[in-house]
Amino acid sequence: MNVKSKDERMEIVTADFIHLNRVLTKMVELKCISGKEKESILNKAGLLKLSETEWIEEDGSILTFN
Repeated sequence: MNVKSKDERMEIVTADFIHLNRVLTKMVELKCISGKEKESILNKAGLLKLSETEWIEEDGSILTFN
């Protein structure tokens, strides 16, 4: 039986980044966090900011958030 460790099962996929961005955007609109805090959280999650609307994942995929 091939059982994966917890670290092997846990990874953030593109859909997770999209959902995270939506939640963080709502939090900024509600003034719960600042735009800088939003950017910091996205960066900590594994995205690198390319421009105001574009972020790149570790695998090279580019995400565009409006």
